Amino acid sequence: MKPDAKLLTLPLFQGLSQQDLWHIMETTPMTFLSHNTLQPIANENERCDRLIFLLDGTVNIITFAHDHSYRLTEELQSPRAIEPEHLFGLHQRFMSKYTAQGKCNTMSISKSDIVRLTERYDIFRINLQNILSTQIQRLQQRPWHPSPTNLQERIVRFFFDHCTHPAGKKDFVIKMSQLATELNDTRLNVSAALNALENKQLITLTRGHITIPALERLK
Repeated sequence: MKPDAKLLTLPLFQGLSQQDLWHIMETTPMTFLSHNTLQPIANENERCDRLIFLLDGTVNIITFAHDHSYRLTEELQSPRAIEPEHLFGLHQRFMSKYTAQGKCNTMSISKSDIVRLTERYDIFRINLQNILSTQIQRLQQRPWHPSPTNLQERIVRFFFDHCTHPAGKKDFVIKMSQLATELNDTRLNVSAALNALENKQLITLTRGHITIPALERLK
């Protein structure tokens, strides 16, 4: 795939003319990297001073609770920009850790060059605004979803509220007692509800792990 065609697969560059794409490639410093399995791409709390694009392959997103008492691993498929919302604003650091799942390729552009592109290209700026606006709207809608009516629904809500993407495979590393604390219920009740979900083949339980093969099936 030609470099300009590769850029067109990324949401931020869609709608730009061929001439604009070539001009961006000629005038904008871009760092292209290949990553092997388990190689880190970005680390939790690392300064977000560049926008990283996943060009191909799959990465694992590992997100920790504030006290690191539990963590969640998700899969991120290409093409995708990694945490564009943390390039600006109050907390300009990566929220999660990103590692390669198999071989993958990334491209990164510095924050200053991203700002320059938004100033020069209206379509690029609108694309970035659309991405950020979509994330804000999804967060605004969450509190207005119907409240869970039982513990099993509360557990499912816990899963969805902690996931970056509402579909695909998820792996929670969390003790049953910790999950019970998060849900303000007893360990015994939480265990029974999780086993009911496992009996429906919606999750898999192992010691300290809750694996969800397809989160969308829990809706």
